[in-house]
Amino acid sequence: MPLAVELPFGLSIGAVILGALLVIVGGAFTQRAWLLYRLVRLGQPVKRFDDLPRRLEKEATVVFGQRKLLQRPGPGLMHAFIFWGFLVLLTTIVEVFGEIVSDGFT
Repeated sequence: MPLAVELPFGLSIGAVILGALLVIVGGAFTQRAWLLYRLVRLGQPVKRFDDLPRRLEKEATVVFGQRKLLQRPGPGLMHAFIFWGFLVLLTTIVEVFGEIVSDGFT
């Protein structure tokens, strides 16, 4: 049973709770990302843009194509299905977030 609370600007209580949670999680993410950035900066400089087309191709085949994992068919195939399942699930999560903020999102 939804709460019948009138909020300014036509916001729902779900949208306010979602916004508060996103601010909290965003702060934790920013803090962790800053720590990792500082740790990476401690290393030696590397030329990362020396052969950009080759690097992008390798990234696409190894990460999105799951090439290295498929060298071992059993566990690699299971991991690839889980990886692609989460990518598909991401669209559902975006849709749910949109429904919380706006009833006519879908």
